Amino acid sequence: APFVVASTTQVANLNVSALVGCTWAVPCALGSTTPNTVAATTVTTPILILDGVTITGTPTAGQSLMASSPTVAGWGTPVTIATFCTATLSGNVAGSSSAVSVVSKVCAMPATGCPCRAIISWTVAVLNITNHNVDFWVSDGSHTFRSAPVFGQTADLTGTSQTITSTVTYANSATPTFTLMTQGASGANYTVEQAPAVGAGANFGIDISVVTSN
Repeated sequence: APFVVASTTQVANLNVSALVGCTWAVPCALGSTTPNTVAATTVTTPILILDGVTITGTPTAGQSLMASSPTVAGWGTPVTIATFCTATLSGNVAGSSSAVSVVSKVCAMPATGCPCRAIISWTVAVLNITNHNVDFWVSDGSHTFRSAPVFGQTADLTGTSQTITSTVTYANSATPTFTLMTQGASGANYTVEQAPAVGAGANFGIDISVVTSN
């Protein structure tokens, strides 16, 4: 027979197993017309959906949400500069129609947190003696990264700069040597200058920032 409660007085310790077709193990939605809010200090499920974005995994100390796609996010460590290395020219470097090292720097990867990538920035000034084309690029001994050209004119001072991210990653405690290389066209006659032509800026060279990566 139907169970009718005519009073609005709360019934203490009422033992029921279902409410509107739901149970404590499988509860109803938090309000279909006016959604309720959740007050909680922990979330035990490893999968959440927030505003249509699925969040997977369980965070650990220091991790933040990082999107791997427009609809999926996971927990990862925010990108930070883990190591910084720099080297400047100690003198002028004579160019050649063969590859020449301009400046090198050994940059040790951090002991933990890798794989890591290197963000490499360099700037040079080139004194051209004859009209020719010159290339610059960075090598780690095993890989070469994108080059940058200088299209020189006779007897002029010009320059170039570049910032690149290594296309390869490095393991914890790896010690790659990053070398800025140059090479001119056949018959090239040019000099990579050590210092700026005017002003009190630092010598030209290479800067390397190491960041954690995938």
